[in-house]
Amino acid sequence: MSLYEASLSQETIRRTKSYDIGNLFYVAFFGGVIALTVLANRTGRWLHVNPNVLRGFILVAALLYLGKMGFYYAYFHHMIGLERVYVKYIARAAELLLFGGYYLALRQPYRQHMLTVGENEPLKKSGIIWCLISAGIEIVSIVLLIAL
Repeated sequence: MSLYEASLSQETIRRTKSYDIGNLFYVAFFGGVIALTVLANRTGRWLHVNPNVLRGFILVAALLYLGKMGFYYAYFHHMIGLERVYVKYIARAAELLLFGGYYLALRQPYRQHMLTVGENEPLKKSGIIWCLISAGIEIVSIVLLIAL
């Protein structure tokens, strides 16, 4: 390779796109585990994050969701004595911890993306859709847990 040859070609350039990873906080807060996992993993794939890292986050999210449903089951069947407001706060805190993990994993690739591309995909439409889907799934799950 000569000093004057282009070092980048069309084959070596990997295009990236991303949602604003800071706005995933709102998805975590309002949408829950499912919406956050779907949108954060989509962002991770767009930013070419190691697939094993994304699989690990899917596993953690699944365990968090199952733990959350187990916690709700215990609450609704009076196995634990907490006030209703604390149950909601504990679930939100766990979801925000998951967001923190995603944020730390996506932060460096996102910064690189912003330096090279400088644009974000709009999160509003897909965020609202996934928040509604996630809320629907959680409501159905909780209703089924109450019926048990």
